[in-house]
Amino acid sequence: MRHNIALEKQIEGWVSANLKHVSLDNPVSIHIDMLVGKEVERSQLIPLSIEAFIALVKRIRKLQIPIQPTLAIPLVTLSNRVEMAAPHNLETLESQLPDRETPSLYLLDPNTWRGCENYEEYKAPLGFSLLARSTKGIYFCYRELRDGLAIKNNWEFARAVYAEFYPELTSTKQKAPNRKRKGATAVWPLRR
Repeated sequence: MRHNIALEKQIEGWVSANLKHVSLDNPVSIHIDMLVGKEVERSQLIPLSIEAFIALVKRIRKLQIPIQPTLAIPLVTLSNRVEMAAPHNLETLESQLPDRETPSLYLLDPNTWRGCENYEEYKAPLGFSLLARSTKGIYFCYRELRDGLAIKNNWEFARAVYAEFYPELTSTKQKAPNRKRKGATAVWPLRR
């Protein structure tokens, strides 16, 4: 992957403009096409999203702030039942991208998922990597999720692949978290 200075500058500007707005109740996000200011070819969505996410992680590391950078790659919704139809490789992932929604970057308070409203979530580690080489503190997972209103109305589960950065795992003194299993869910503990 080539070094994209323009993308790093766009990330730096977005972070600077939005960091003050991040709170437990207010995650900040931006679609990749909005970040770069133009429509992105479908074949470039995932590579550009990963490149932007890595630039975001580098920026947050440099600032040394308690923010969790996250990338969400939405997938086509399948059902109001849990399917756990995680993509098995990059080609499968690309074939499951929706036509009208692009991946998004998020700036999250590290405790965001700890105090969420009533929701139903099924999560598992992604079975393949989207990075050319492993990067400490970055984990990929597949999620099916729906909020309280969707549960009440028996609506479909939102599906996505997430890249999540856990800053506390970059220290050489700490080990990767133990996965806690609950049914089909693998949960990475959040920073406490």
